[in-house]
Amino acid sequence: MKTAKKVLIWAAIASSILIWNPSFSQNKENVKNHAKKELLNINSKDLVHDTIVKMEFKDILKIYGKEKGMEIIRKHFLEEINMYRKNNGRPLLVLDKTLNEAAQKFAEYWSKYKQLWHEFDGKWVWEMWVDMKGYSSRWENVAYWGTNIAEVVSDRFNRSEPHKKTMLGLNTSQYSWDTIPYTSVGIGIDWLFIVVEFATR
Repeated sequence: MKTAKKVLIWAAIASSILIWNPSFSQNKENVKNHAKKELLNINSKDLVHDTIVKMEFKDILKIYGKEKGMEIIRKHFLEEINMYRKNNGRPLLVLDKTLNEAAQKFAEYWSKYKQLWHEFDGKWVWEMWVDMKGYSSRWENVAYWGTNIAEVVSDRFNRSEPHKKTMLGLNTSQYSWDTIPYTSVGIGIDWLFIVVEFATR
């Protein structure tokens, strides 16, 4: 009887060590990340769009690093926007390096200071960091607390009339329904702050 109790006690101790062992926990995290890499394939051209748009931004950035992760996020974010535009009879947009930089700077500024303005002192906020010469018809969509592409585009932008109009290039004024010939888009993300810049070039 005493022997049986000792066995049970040692089994409980071993179990608790296994649960709380940091190396065991780290190994579980490594396995999880490896499984994600296997599922998605490290080559961005082979990534499955429907999978990527439902992955959290932080997971994509953690697996692939900031530079590659943002490349993947922007590629599939653009695809989601263009699918919406195509379904509504609007021409497709292309990613723009300058607009990406503007959107990223704005997202980082917003994340740091927790203050959001579309305009400041008669200028677009992102014009404080980026020379926008040669661009026209500029506007933007922003979202806070967006965790993945599908949530931002489908649940935030598509359910808001002004945001839908911006994505489609429709004049956001209630007095006009003129179309805006956007050609380009830029995307920036910092933590849970998302900025999408639209412009004509």
